[in-house]
Amino acid sequence: MSFEQVERLEKAPLRPILLVQDEEWFFAPRCVKVLKQRYLPKGLADFNFVRLDADKLTAEELGDHVRTMPVFAERRVVVLDRAEKAKTALLEGLANLAQTPVDSTCLIVLVQGKLDGRLKTVKVLREHSTELVFEKLRPKDLLPFIHRQLQNLGKRINDEGARLLADLIGPDLPLLVSELAKVATFVGDRTTITAQDVEEITSQVRLSTVFELLNALDEHHAPRALVILQHLLEEDSPHLLILAMLIRHLREIMQARLLLRQGLAQEEVQRRIGLRPFLAQRFFASLRR
Repeated sequence: MSFEQVERLEKAPLRPILLVQDEEWFFAPRCVKVLKQRYLPKGLADFNFVRLDADKLTAEELGDHVRTMPVFAERRVVVLDRAEKAKTALLEGLANLAQTPVDSTCLIVLVQGKLDGRLKTVKVLREHSTELVFEKLRPKDLLPFIHRQLQNLGKRINDEGARLLADLIGPDLPLLVSELAKVATFVGDRTTITAQDVEEITSQVRLSTVFELLNALDEHHAPRALVILQHLLEEDSPHLLILAMLIRHLREIMQARLLLRQGLAQEEVQRRIGLRPFLAQRFFASLRR
């Protein structure tokens, strides 16, 4: 699981260059945090840490930063952000650095999504670096993610509560982590979170009304959908939670249509996108409209 990959960075032997490809952009920042704590002594981080933007950087500039000697420390940490934006010359520079690494610098190459693995420069970079790949969470991975995140907060959650959170928010990891923190704070000294706790913390959003909004969209009834949305906003419901549910619903529709065009059976489509059984009939009826 992705958490184990991040934790291994604390002590595992690593090459001077780390290639981190993260589709959700959730684990990559955590990798940087762990490596800063591992390599940079307290009080010296300002002298030995730098972030660079691949979209505004030349290969020569990157090489200069990587070859700069650390100040009163064994390592420098150089982070290359947005490496998916790197132009050919910079990718060639990265490939060269990977083949002739500088042991006194930890170069962290961050990619939001994935690099084109067909490119020779990318093949060389992958071959000579420590590579971490974080895929998008699948529906079946949500419950273990929820349990693990709450474990890090010193809490547990029963299966009913975890399923409710997964159903409400889906695989939007930043929002899910935010809601988990709220629930953990809400229960105070209690160590176990229940479905009732989840319902109370999310009660600001009238879930029945949100589902009415989704139904209106499914039925292509724009005027009714706008009226329901206006009511939700007037009630000061959390905008990000409403937006997350809408985005999740639209994502499920697009995924289902694509899979159906590929000839998959309705039951298989339902399984792949993680659709709850009690919503399946209405969902597939909306696709035929």
